[in-house]
Amino acid sequence: MLPSRVSIPPPPNPEQEDIFSSALGTLFTDDTQNSHGTPGQSVIYRSPRYGDVTLGIPRHPDVEEGRQLFAHYLWNAGVVAADAIECASSDGQQGLGDGKVLWNKDYWDVRGKDVLELGAGTALPSLVAALSAARSVTITDHPSSPALVADTIAHNVLHNLKINLLPTTSSDSPLLAQSEPRTPTQISIHGLTWGDAHFTSPTTYGKPSNPQPAKHSFDKIIVADCLWIRSQHENIVKTIDSYLRLKEKGTQVAQEEKSDDDKHKQEEDMPCALVIAGFHTGRRTVADFFEIATGSRIGPTDTQDENEHKDEQGRTLDNKGENGPLIAVLRPLHAAELFEIDIDCNIRTWQPERPGEDKDATKRWCVVGVLHSILAARRCNCTICQKGGYTSLRIPSTSFTLISPTSKSSLPDYQPKLKNVHLYFCDKCGVQVFREGTYEVAGAKHELFSVNLGTLEQPQEGLDLRRFKMEYWDMRHDNAGAGPRDEPWEGGLV
Repeated sequence: MLPSRVSIPPPPNPEQEDIFSSALGTLFTDDTQNSHGTPGQSVIYRSPRYGDVTLGIPRHPDVEEGRQLFAHYLWNAGVVAADAIECASSDGQQGLGDGKVLWNKDYWDVRGKDVLELGAGTALPSLVAALSAARSVTITDHPSSPALVADTIAHNVLHNLKINLLPTTSSDSPLLAQSEPRTPTQISIHGLTWGDAHFTSPTTYGKPSNPQPAKHSFDKIIVADCLWIRSQHENIVKTIDSYLRLKEKGTQVAQEEKSDDDKHKQEEDMPCALVIAGFHTGRRTVADFFEIATGSRIGPTDTQDENEHKDEQGRTLDNKGENGPLIAVLRPLHAAELFEIDIDCNIRTWQPERPGEDKDATKRWCVVGVLHSILAARRCNCTICQKGGYTSLRIPSTSFTLISPTSKSSLPDYQPKLKNVHLYFCDKCGVQVFREGTYEVAGAKHELFSVNLGTLEQPQEGLDLRRFKMEYWDMRHDNAGAGPRDEPWEGGLV
């Protein structure tokens, strides 16, 4: 049973009631626990391979901003992530429940990989990734998180890995005396606001980290129980998109042309985000994240879980965001795996809605998703794109520099019926080069910046146009709600 991996350490000289209280979760299994620990205290996670991992639980924050982060617990999603990483990163393959769950090594094996964890809290998955021989582990949480402010993550790293990231800890500390680091993994800790482009110092609020982790430099991104704030879903996806490594070798080949070995090799080399979340924060909220991440739905939803107001810890759930659901993402991600697991290690298919699901069931189950980036360009069948031969590649406007002329005001500019969108053309050959602006779909505002894929110089190191998957949109009939598909819509070009 999943919660039995976690226990409360008894005091140095325990009495009978101390032993009894530390075993309550094991004795009374009908009382489902989806979070563990007391703020400011510690818990023990019993790892099958690495023994006891002692985790300091961040203290209860003094300010409301920190309290809303809910870093002062160890959540079941973190336990699931730790087990998956540990099992897949070994030569054997024993999963939770004595083999009930066989974690796919193509996704969960971190050996020799660069790993980033978002919203780490106690950082249990990161600690296990380091013990499992990841090449590097970058641990992050919100800059105001008590896990950073109180140095809880750094203390957990020091205690369990014997790596000192605390500038105030002496090298002759009892935790370091006559003790070599338990892993050669390179460890770093940072503050990170989802959607932001800068990592910050864990000890000095707002001070940029030096050096900054490079964009697209991580093979695995761990996202464990970070989905409760709906208005942050787009920012989480943006962070994944910005820092997940892009597959640099090979080209996209038609699936039927690949051998079985080639298909397995492509999956094995595919960097991915490992997303685990409990349903105690609302199944609809969790479903919204995956729909936003994969681009499978555009526009707000009319459905809402009755649980999506406050959870067992009194967590206020933000379902609407500031301006309604945030749907537009830079590049949709692909869901390679998506399933549900409960605390007894049972597996079932993922369902965005389960009518009649009670509160206890939402605490028992987690969703597990594996997402990876798609190098995707868009073609739409509207008259402007169709007749002008425009193939849209969406990128951040900050990643684009106009070299000649130095100002876009010098370029021919056409505004279609969407008056807030500008189409810019080369003043020499007349080809449309890029477009930018804002537009509205189903009441939600979206920012647009894209370049014409066909105008990018070839050959160019690191850019092979053959690697891009083509998506097709039906904008001739204002059918954005249907989303992209793999074949042209009526009236569109291949």
